[in-house]
Amino acid sequence: MGTYFEFFHKVKASDEISTALMMIRFYEILNERRSQNKLHPALALKEAQKWLRTITYSELSNWYLELSEIMKDNSGCSQDLRDEANLIRRDRAKIESDKPPDADLYHWAGFTITGKVNP
Repeated sequence: MGTYFEFFHKVKASDEISTALMMIRFYEILNERRSQNKLHPALALKEAQKWLRTITYSELSNWYLELSEIMKDNSGCSQDLRDEANLIRRDRAKIESDKPPDADLYHWAGFTITGKVNP
């Protein structure tokens, strides 16, 4: 899963960041389901989409910090995640907002699963 975290390290535009967040969360969910023998990519995608459209800045900041711990072997990526968390935390309007930054369907609706799923 490290490759997906490294993808975050390389993106900077808002739409690229929401795509990176979506893919990281999708693969987190997919891996959780795989370990529970409940693997179904379409359900993982649906859950990741719901997550992206409902996560607040405060929750996102905490998630960045959790990911930075997971990625501590990749110091550049880990530092970028901590920096993003700190940028959010320094912005009072963001940290106090309960409005999800990626609620607009532009950020999450374009993702689909195609092909045969072999459980």
